[in-house]
Amino acid sequence: MNAKWDDPKQPTTNQVHTYMPPGQRMTTVEENIAFQDACRQWGEAMLPLLSPGAIVLMFGGTRMFEWLNTGMQLEGFEHWETINWLHSQGFPKAQDISKLIDKANGDKRGEVIGTSSGPNHSRYKGERYSETRQTTFGPVQDQPLKTAPGSPTSAPWSGHKTCALNPAWEPILCFRAPRQGMTYAEIALKFGSGALNVDGTRLPSGRYPANLILDEESAAMLGEWSRFFYCAKASSRERNAGCEDLPNDHPTVKPLALCRHLATLLLPPPSVAPRRLWVPFCGSGSEMIGAMQAGWDEIVGVEQNPDYCQIADRRLEYWRKASVSHDVLPLASPGRTDAA
Repeated sequence: MNAKWDDPKQPTTNQVHTYMPPGQRMTTVEENIAFQDACRQWGEAMLPLLSPGAIVLMFGGTRMFEWLNTGMQLEGFEHWETINWLHSQGFPKAQDISKLIDKANGDKRGEVIGTSSGPNHSRYKGERYSETRQTTFGPVQDQPLKTAPGSPTSAPWSGHKTCALNPAWEPILCFRAPRQGMTYAEIALKFGSGALNVDGTRLPSGRYPANLILDEESAAMLGEWSRFFYCAKASSRERNAGCEDLPNDHPTVKPLALCRHLATLLLPPPSVAPRRLWVPFCGSGSEMIGAMQAGWDEIVGVEQNPDYCQIADRRLEYWRKASVSHDVLPLASPGRTDAA
């Protein structure tokens, strides 16, 4: 699409979560508009390949999904819903204001007063805590030590951060290709598109699928086990199953249970043959694996990064064996992920 957003040399998950310094700058309005136009071009490229009324699901980021939404709508897609996936497992990127003040004033930070802490104030596990390393993005401290403010001016601002919250949810934008003047019944019978497999995705309680998906922790806190589908982010074991020697360094690997749930929601009845799903930007193959497990007859993935293609091939082969072998990684926590 002649846009930086399509550059195959994207940062890996380690670069996104470890190398990028806290407080990474916000994108400018001009960059946002360029991203929106790239999204519009994605829609322009997809539209001729889709049946009228075809449903498109797209994961977005909390700061940029409105530009993605507008770009797709400018090309004629209907935005009919947004699914909110609450995973509570984000990674905040923020800078300490007192440190910024000391740096601006040339004041040296005070003595070490503690170490960085993770969730519930527990110390991060790992080999590095205070070492500074040179990376593609410049010098980085993985888990910097806490230091006292370097001046009376910066001291009141200790504990205040730049504008960044812990990203605990992810939007899944739901679009529909134009129906070209046809009714829902007409496009269902002629093209097998435009409908949701509601009964196939009802919860064990029989509830209608909702536009909210929770992780286990959120569901437990709300006491809503029977009302929502829930799914945490992909575990390290799941993302690397079948490609342990590579390994899978894609920055946004989606959990297979979630991909299977969404693919099942889109699955037409068996009278539609073949049931074909297209997965552009297929990355390391999670959406393709979920579609395979949901029962789609033909799944076409598109990915420009050859390394991710290799990872996707390995993962697809591993999960194909799940139907004939018991010596594979379970898809999800027994009795939990697929129930609400």
